[in-house]
Amino acid sequence: MIHNDFHIHCFGGSDLSVSAASFLKTMDRSKIARAAVLSEYGDNLDEQKVNIIRTGKFIAEAPDRLYGMAWVEPRHKTPLEVLDWAVEKYRYRGFKMIPNRWYPCEERVLKYCRRMAGLGAPCLFHSGILYFKTISSRFCRPAYYEALLEVPRFRFALAHISWPWTDECLALFGQARAAKHAGYSTAEMFIDVTPGTPPDYRENALRHLLNFGAEDHMIYGSDQTLATLAENAPRAMKREISLYRRMKIPAAARENILSRNFERFFA
Repeated sequence: MIHNDFHIHCFGGSDLSVSAASFLKTMDRSKIARAAVLSEYGDNLDEQKVNIIRTGKFIAEAPDRLYGMAWVEPRHKTPLEVLDWAVEKYRYRGFKMIPNRWYPCEERVLKYCRRMAGLGAPCLFHSGILYFKTISSRFCRPAYYEALLEVPRFRFALAHISWPWTDECLALFGQARAAKHAGYSTAEMFIDVTPGTPPDYRENALRHLLNFGAEDHMIYGSDQTLATLAENAPRAMKREISLYRRMKIPAAARENILSRNFERFFA
């Protein structure tokens, strides 16, 4: 099935040897129409900018299919102008952030969100247990993202269904939807259903989301890298489709999750 992939990392190492041309061929073989490519974390501001440039040159080879998301780290005191630079010079479509010993509700974070909204560039946030060297999962609970609903016209997504806080993620989505419908928020929340949820939990989490009416805001991602996509993406998609069929998810909902919601997020 032709689909989009919302969660592909551009790390160092073997990813550096992958050309855009070969990656596009991998996407074609894997039936991926468009891919969101996330720039790598940098240990300081200079390294962060180098990583944005590197991924920016990669996505420039096919901007209609490769949607760049530039990593922003508040602890580096990243100037707001860096966000403008990433969008205007390297044509990034959005941003990526991981709570790294900071909370999403802090003013130093919200200022970035306001600039992103002004640029019309959405943001993908990590949410849930964080498999990262900073040991900072405690900052990644979905409830801390409620403050983003006060950022006008801000579109954002929480990754991995916030596992293990999937119910909390669902509750926040309900709050975001209610706030938008009631007119006291113009922000819009999406849920990145990229695995993070172990197989034993995944079906139940997806079922809760669908029963709660979230199918228009769920986006599929594989959580692969440039180098691992060729080997792992087809197998991951086969498992995903098998799961959707077992759950008897209607074709229209499958299309939303695998394709249309990706396009709406970046619209």
